Amino acid sequence: MAEAGVPGVEVEIWVGLFAPKGTSPEIIASLNRALIAALQLEGTRSSFATAGLDARPMATAEFTQYVRQQYEHWGRMIRDAGIQPE
Repeated sequence: MAEAGVPGVEVEIWVGLFAPKGTSPEIIASLNRALIAALQLEGTRSSFATAGLDARPMATAEFTQYVRQQYEHWGRMIRDAGIQPE
């Protein structure tokens, strides 16, 4: 972002797996275990590395906190910049 003339701004692209509201905690835990296991497979890691991606598997509570932090951070950035929907 500094090269684009916006110093001090770091942008991290991330992808997460979400489930519909009301999904049981047992199903969420099962999906989380399966996702973490898939991200640890050599083939998955290799494919990610080839694409320049870095997998950071997180426990459900950790990911929930991360999403909240991102929401707050970007909401603050948008408000501070005075960005309005068009």
